[in-house]
Amino acid sequence: MNSIKITFLILLASYSLSCTRSKDPIAHFKMTMPTKTQLLAAQGQFVNTQQFNSNNPTSLSDINCFAIVVAADYLNDSSCKILDSSGVAVGTKPFGRLEGFFMLGQEVTLPAIPSEPGTEGEISIYGSKSTTGICEPAGAINDTNYTRPVFLGYSKVLMNPSDTPVNVRINISYTNGAATNQFVGDCQGPHGPGNHNDPGNTTGNLVSYPTPNDGNPLYMFEADVQTLAPIINGENPVSYSISPSVTPHGLIFDTNTGSINGTVNSSFASAQTYTVTATYANNTTTSTSFDLEFPKRFRVNKLNTGADDVIDGICYNTAEGGCTLLAALQEANDSGNTVNTHILLDDLGTPALFPFGVPFVFSNPNAIELHIVGHLDANGDPNSVMDAAANAILQVNGSSSLHLVNLKFMDAMESSVGGAALFFSSTGDLVMDHVYMYGNYTNASSGGGAVKVAGASTVKILKSTFELNSANNGRGGALYITGSGILIDIIDSDFESNTVAASGFDGGAIYITDTAANLLIRGTSFNYNSIANAAWGGGALYFGGANLTIENSAFYNNTATNSSFGGALYLNIGNALSDWYFTNVS
Repeated sequence: MNSIKITFLILLASYSLSCTRSKDPIAHFKMTMPTKTQLLAAQGQFVNTQQFNSNNPTSLSDINCFAIVVAADYLNDSSCKILDSSGVAVGTKPFGRLEGFFMLGQEVTLPAIPSEPGTEGEISIYGSKSTTGICEPAGAINDTNYTRPVFLGYSKVLMNPSDTPVNVRINISYTNGAATNQFVGDCQGPHGPGNHNDPGNTTGNLVSYPTPNDGNPLYMFEADVQTLAPIINGENPVSYSISPSVTPHGLIFDTNTGSINGTVNSSFASAQTYTVTATYANNTTTSTSFDLEFPKRFRVNKLNTGADDVIDGICYNTAEGGCTLLAALQEANDSGNTVNTHILLDDLGTPALFPFGVPFVFSNPNAIELHIVGHLDANGDPNSVMDAAANAILQVNGSSSLHLVNLKFMDAMESSVGGAALFFSSTGDLVMDHVYMYGNYTNASSGGGAVKVAGASTVKILKSTFELNSANNGRGGALYITGSGILIDIIDSDFESNTVAASGFDGGAIYITDTAANLLIRGTSFNYNSIANAAWGGGALYFGGANLTIENSAFYNNTATNSSFGGALYLNIGNALSDWYFTNVS
């Protein structure tokens, strides 16, 4: 049985009327209480295992419950202050922010804590003996019923606002507890007032590297001088280690500073995860991981269409006196090229026109990633232009993946297979990021005025624009996709004034006929797209897939002339559609 869930937010006249109110910055944390095994294993590090006060001597092995205390250098005033149950700094509450009793090994998500960026804090846990092995009710915490306390562990944290809880791992320390039957206020504990020297072990907060957060690795190219230094958030570590080693690529890892330095050699490699572990003076550690890739690079510095002199790993055309886009594509397409390859276009004009006299067919038999990367102008629009002059531009076959970044494809025309600017018939992945498809058209019976995809694994269209593209005899004025189970993401993009002519069929902007496709559209607008054949539908989108999600998107003035099959959307799904969600769609 199909599961169908729909949420509609109707916006009048396609305008979103909203009010914005500020909200207090909130810090969220979660942690897992130690287990009995962890407590007993750690107590051997300390001479005194009778950590409770002399009036109520109790072994650590008797601990059954914990209470949590939160304190902060509140509002960056450098004085450690206890927070009450509302997160307000107070000076008289001796127990700090008590969140309740929790059992051994229990995962705990703390209530939201009002804070601000850069505020330092400590999260502490106190152990308690329970003769029954059952924790007290949360509301019964006070200095009379919570006796025999001992400070068991703490972690320094940055109380930065976060939408999801930051995972905190407590460092068990077993420092001596109080001499009375009361909690030691956290700020008067083993650190002293305002003295937060322990690095804690807050996952992902303490040491990081300036690497991309968009899911891509950090690319390092041959002959480039690299300096990659860690960002320290807290106490400075005393040493670092990395795994695996970066020395095969000509780089040096400094175990004292955690920096990666050197000149990259020609030892190419695909993306690999590297883990750096930082060690502190108290022998605690924290680790961070990031991906590095060492791809081959060709830098295009000439606009004309001259071919490569020799396929030898060097992009050069003698007549042009440099590397052309055609020459770079020829080098990347060589069957001897088995590594991921980036073609980087120099900023050669405003705009820089790269002419295509004939379409280029990329058919490298090796499954590599080909990246073609241009430039953006001052307005954030692609400044590197693939100018087809009524020719098709690019076809990709085989199993390679293609990443197009900061490029404009214009005036392409194709009459055979569809996809005037790009026909992607590879089983790899297709990514278009900041791509502008303008004024491309096809007369093919399949369609895809700008792009046709047949058989990809994933398609990602990010921050891209498709405008004035058309399919005269087929489907999908801008984009045509067919395959088997393709994952399709269209994020923060625009489809405007794309058309399918009267001799064509469905999908003025997009046509998707993969019955197992999963389509996500988010933050995207569809305006003035149309089809002219009354027998068909989907002025903006035709979808014949399995799962459809549309979020925060707008459909305005899309038309299916004289058709009853959807001026904006035509969902031709029969019994195939498993889930579809519309959220904040106008």
